[in-house]
Amino acid sequence: MSLVTTFLFLMIGALTVGHGLLFFTKPADEQGNVMHASPSQMAGPTEIKVMESNFRALNEKIKMAHERINDVEKSLSSLKVPKGLAKQLHGFSNFKANTDIELKAMKEILMELQNNGINIKAKRYPTSTKKEAKEFHKMIYAGKKPVKNKITKKKK
Repeated sequence: MSLVTTFLFLMIGALTVGHGLLFFTKPADEQGNVMHASPSQMAGPTEIKVMESNFRALNEKIKMAHERINDVEKSLSSLKVPKGLAKQLHGFSNFKANTDIELKAMKEILMELQNNGINIKAKRYPTSTKKEAKEFHKMIYAGKKPVKNKITKKKK
């Protein structure tokens, strides 16, 4: 037999002997009372009542929380969401998850490059024209007209 198997059999034997000794000797505290793990036997009558009232209060709070959740689910199920909107929301959640992953990966790559002492120079791109900005806006916002930024001057 291998060393691991022998060790496991030895542990099982030791635990069995220990359990048998505890079963037959029944350990007691200083006054000779047999020790139990039951909190009702270790606590006094007032402590038991406090524990029971706390337990009932927690059960009531849990019951009320379940009722509130059911009410919210019923009200949400009665709402009719257009299929297009649900599809867009699903797409946005996928986009958010993908961008989060990409950003984390980029941060890890940059940290690794910085730890290795590699410097990266940023590329300079020429500024875009108004025509390019409108094209980008159409691609991003699906053809909606861009909102012009108007700076209002305060009259003195």
